[in-house]
Amino acid sequence: MEQIIAQGKDAVPVLISQITDTREFTEPVFDFWNRMTVGDLANAILIDLFTDADWKTITLPGVEVLSRAYEYPTGAEAGWHAFVKKHGMKFVQDQWLAAWNANKDRVYWDTGARCFRISKKTVSK
Repeated sequence: MEQIIAQGKDAVPVLISQITDTREFTEPVFDFWNRMTVGDLANAILIDLFTDADWKTITLPGVEVLSRAYEYPTGAEAGWHAFVKKHGMKFVQDQWLAAWNANKDRVYWDTGARCFRISKKTVSK
């Protein structure tokens, strides 16, 4: 995570490109998750990077539906896998890509909140 944060917003397209990677981890990455692919982890990292300090508010318009996929009565893993089974990882990747392309010039890192935010004005690189 430190390397990803050090890359800043340049890490975002790399993570998006990994979403359709179906390779599974042999060891659990998250507590209480039995199965996770590289794509699952890339999405989870993106959600974390674009979630406000309140751990509820998504800061990138267009990906809110992806964060709600983890809200499931039997747990986040079951919710996520049900969402992916219904929509597919290409859908997830397309949602991220569309949201990123629409906002990438306005993305900045908020050190206090430790998340990416979208400025109202275009931010120069």
